[in-house]
Amino acid sequence: MAQFQRAHPLVEVQIDEVVDEVAVHWLLQRRVELGFVVLPDERFDTLPVVTDELVAVLPV
Repeated sequence: MAQFQRAHPLVEVQIDEVVDEVAVHWLLQRRVELGFVVLPDERFDTLPVVTDELVAVLPV
């Protein structure tokens, strides 16, 4: 973030952590320009930023 802000000093960045339903509501209202939500959601153009590896942890 520091590098981005040095490169773009006139851009204001605010990060809010909310549940998916709120993020979707904000996106639909155009209150925010970017949101992270669980997919799939056909209402939005999406770009994957991370892929989770799911593992099971079991007792010996």
